[in-house]
Amino acid sequence: MRSDTLRRNRHRAGYTQEELAQDAGVGIATIARIETGEIEEPGVSTLRKLAKALDLDTRELLEED
Repeated sequence: MRSDTLRRNRHRAGYTQEELAQDAGVGIATIARIETGEIEEPGVSTLRKLAKALDLDTRELLEED
């Protein structure tokens, strides 16, 4: 997962990191670490939660533009 993929989709959905964290049920630190590239391969369950909150298919978060 590219670090900008989550950020771009989060912005497109109109979420702050805090709002996405709350809706997805993941920690805000996790979102920040994914967006900065510190976490390059988030776990499947995290990806599913983020995709659901962003109304995306999980594969869309893994795509490289």
